[in-house]
Amino acid sequence: MKRGYLAAVLVVLTAASSTWADEEPDGSMRTWLDADYLLWWFKPAPAGPALLTTGTLTTPVSAGSGVLGTPSASVLAGNSYLNQGPYSGFRIGGGVMNCAGTIGGEGSFFYLAQRGIDETFSSGPTGSPLLARPIIDARTGSETVLFVSAPNAFSGHFDLASATEFFGADGNLLVPWCRCVACYPDEIGYYVTGLGGFLYLNLRDDLTLSQSSNVLPAGVGFFDNVPISSGGNIALTDEFRTLNQFYGGQIGVKAGVTWWRFTLNGTAKIALGSMREQANLLGSTTATTAFGSATVPGGLYVLSSNAGTHTRNITAVVPQGTLSFAVEITSQLKLHVGYTILYISDVARPGNLIDRSVNRTELPSSQTFNPLVPGPQRPGFSWSGTDFWAQGINVGLSLRF
Repeated sequence: MKRGYLAAVLVVLTAASSTWADEEPDGSMRTWLDADYLLWWFKPAPAGPALLTTGTLTTPVSAGSGVLGTPSASVLAGNSYLNQGPYSGFRIGGGVMNCAGTIGGEGSFFYLAQRGIDETFSSGPTGSPLLARPIIDARTGSETVLFVSAPNAFSGHFDLASATEFFGADGNLLVPWCRCVACYPDEIGYYVTGLGGFLYLNLRDDLTLSQSSNVLPAGVGFFDNVPISSGGNIALTDEFRTLNQFYGGQIGVKAGVTWWRFTLNGTAKIALGSMREQANLLGSTTATTAFGSATVPGGLYVLSSNAGTHTRNITAVVPQGTLSFAVEITSQLKLHVGYTILYISDVARPGNLIDRSVNRTELPSSQTFNPLVPGPQRPGFSWSGTDFWAQGINVGLSLRF
């Protein structure tokens, strides 16, 4: 993947007939193009509340069955963050300035490729060790569990998969405020340019929680009010997908200092606009027996009470800054290395949308499943925003013609 980004930079350079040495227009060269390889880190995504526990005993009413708050229960997944960095990507940009050097425009696009993690927790064929998914019984308010595995009753595994993708683009009007060109090697040149324009950002997160449990001779499972005996399998899947799209206006300033073959550039921007947050929750339960398989809606944390697509629009602020150091290779070409940091005041992330309170009469894999019985609409859905940051280094080439 990284080789592909570097190859893209080389293609850009090969396609150009000339190259450039300064970020600000100079002389007759009024058009510029940048290409960068990015290596960034994001604020880790929350995994959500406690998602998987283990214990020493095997019965759901005992102190060792993985029920939260009991002495032997320990958390295997959840109550943590999913650190998925670093992310590799690219950024391309370009612009043009009028002949008088009084007004210009620029635009850029960046992309950080999707990256994720996949964690699996499995029992042996006899169901040991115990694996349990802690929930709160919405009808009683008490802690309980749904077994993934339990010795001699169920064997199985639990999977947690998470992935993140981030990209964006902006376009700006440039208005140079002041400029001093260095005419001799021992002179120092500088520039200050104001900018204003539009910013778009797109942050996508996916979190999938799934389990597969095989029923052993001493166990019995349930599916849609039907008992599942030894040899059967019950699989549950919950998917939490969030999409954050920012649209806003931005203002900022670019400035730089040039001495001999070296240039230090800095850019500061701040954007204010609308953040469209979308959450898509899907759940399903599948039972497989010797007679075939069947699937119904509803997993564990996603049931009819919170499934579907949820959308809201809120106001968000996005400040960002870039600092780069460039060295002149030819009269029109520079190699640069820099650092970028970007902050978003509010985004939706999947782990914050999980509700552990479950009405078991709505749970297809529960012995008490009966949707006709009135009860609390749980798990529920509520927005829980958090801030987000991305930062990292960039290495690339700048050319002008």
